[in-house]
Amino acid sequence: MVFSIHEDTGTEKSVEEAFRKAARLTDGTDYPLTLQAGWLDSPIGTVLVAGDEAGLRLVLYTDQNTMIRKLALVQKKLKARLELASSPVVDSARRELEEYFAGVRRTFETPLALSGTVFQERVW
Repeated sequence: MVFSIHEDTGTEKSVEEAFRKAARLTDGTDYPLTLQAGWLDSPIGTVLVAGDEAGLRLVLYTDQNTMIRKLALVQKKLKARLELASSPVVDSARRELEEYFAGVRRTFETPLALSGTVFQERVW
């Protein structure tokens, strides 16, 4: 399922195509994780979110020109395949971001699945 707030912006088709092209760039790579991903149009551009049962792992602000490259890079960095699919974490993150951009939310409750170096995790 593909998510869209503004179906008439053309973003839906662009996001689907970017995911297909990024998947081709990483074909043959055996990633240990598969993350469900969704997106929304926002006042700052397209926002992609991705996560799994452990929590939200990615919030990525992107534009149409760099989306494919960023998706391929994110998959390599997270060692995870991204697929456009609904999940409780993706749905929650999208809803909370929509509310934030609408000015009705100031705090977030979607669980995070942080992953970083020992130093990064200590600082977080």
